[in-house]
Amino acid sequence: MNKNYDQLNKYNFFIKYYMHYAIGTKYEDLVEIKKEEYEDLLDKLNNSDKAMIKVFATYIVGFYNSLESYELHNVSKEVFYCLLDSQRYERNKRNNENSRYIDSYITHDEINNLCSEENIEENIIEKITNENINKKLKSILTEKQIERLYKNLVLEMSLIEIAKEEKTDAAAISRCLNRAIHKLKKFY
Repeated sequence: MNKNYDQLNKYNFFIKYYMHYAIGTKYEDLVEIKKEEYEDLLDKLNNSDKAMIKVFATYIVGFYNSLESYELHNVSKEVFYCLLDSQRYERNKRNNENSRYIDSYITHDEINNLCSEENIEENIIEKITNENINKKLKSILTEKQIERLYKNLVLEMSLIEIAKEEKTDAAAISRCLNRAIHKLKKFY
């Protein structure tokens, strides 16, 4: 897979604001200031013709040129925002592709059924327990008895509902369930 420049070089972006002040007729030194101070001074200086202060921003892009060398480059404002937008675009594109992949190949029900770190042990224990119970029931009862017990006890279907579903009478269902319960009591 070909990676473009933005994917290979994760940029770090820095904007530094400075105040350059003058003493007499000569500009002396720089002081780094905050963005809010920069904006405030810029508004005030735009209204003054004789200000002895200049404010400016520097735009710096940092990236790893190779695995060992990290470089910082001063760039123009246009290049800075072009790289920033480009990296943001690439990151959003990858995120959208990942979510589109997940949405098209994994249903929301499957995502909801994924184990989290907190409940994975409980889910495994529950699954093993259910498998052991099913094995034990299959060794004691017939498939029909297990199915009818499940419908009656777990799904809470009445004997009449089970009888209608299986196209038989409620008395037959009742006898089947009684025999199943009798076998379970006998076994345990």
